[in-house]
Amino acid sequence: MRFRLVTYVVAGATAASALLNAEPEGKVLAVYAPKPEYPVLPNDERPEGSGIYVIHINPKTGLVRSVSIEKSTGHKVLDDAVINSLKRWKFIKGTPVVKVPFTFTATGQFY
Repeated sequence: MRFRLVTYVVAGATAASALLNAEPEGKVLAVYAPKPEYPVLPNDERPEGSGIYVIHINPKTGLVRSVSIEKSTGHKVLDDAVINSLKRWKFIKGTPVVKVPFTFTATGQFY
């Protein structure tokens, strides 16, 4: 089964609807950004969904302080995978907040 994960890092001041429908206002450099694991359900299927996550960053160190969910993927297992991954991300110093949309799709389609 093929799958693709689509990720964009966007500056935090943009509204969620604008994130999905227009060019982002600004881009932020993540110097370390591991992709989340794509979990498999007990029935061997991969859940699909799109979500938006807010990363709160220590601007002095570039390390992630916390991650919150602005829009869930609709699957706790996907949200947990994204949050666990985002907690390990590192940014250039001076970045306070970043919104990151994630899309999980088992077919490799972008949407």
